[in-house]
Amino acid sequence: MKKMIIALLCVLTLFTLSACGDKDDASGDDVAVTTTVCTIEVTEGSNQTVTLESKSDVLLKQTNETVSDIAALGMSEEELNTSIDNLKVIYGSIEGVTYSAKIEDGALYETFVIDYENGNFEDFMDAGIIEESDEIPDYISLELSIGNFEAIGYTCE
Repeated sequence: MKKMIIALLCVLTLFTLSACGDKDDASGDDVAVTTTVCTIEVTEGSNQTVTLESKSDVLLKQTNETVSDIAALGMSEEELNTSIDNLKVIYGSIEGVTYSAKIEDGALYETFVIDYENGNFEDFMDAGIIEESDEIPDYISLELSIGNFEAIGYTCE
């Protein structure tokens, strides 16, 4: 059960879909950056907030913050620390991706950031961060990402 919960958290942490397209003037310097926040209670005692920063439909940055009650995860601190160390190794080598986690007051706090402006989309696809496709996308669509989050139960504002 605990491995299933951890797997679910990992999948939800990385969930986003790419949208192929050409950047247009909507991502230019004169367009304001907007923020959309999506939230979900993953399981009892675990919730996630996804903050999407964009210019028009072009997603610039995605920050996933997950808070989980350690007791609900059914893992020891040692097992959690091993998982955290493994994720830091996996994502530490990908430009544009940062992962951090801490255990505090009986909870696991994770932050996973994808910087779409400064990262490499091919590396993102290889790591399973964005959906694989035959073509490397020019950008990640905010509209499609919000639709995908809402389709699996997130509330986005």
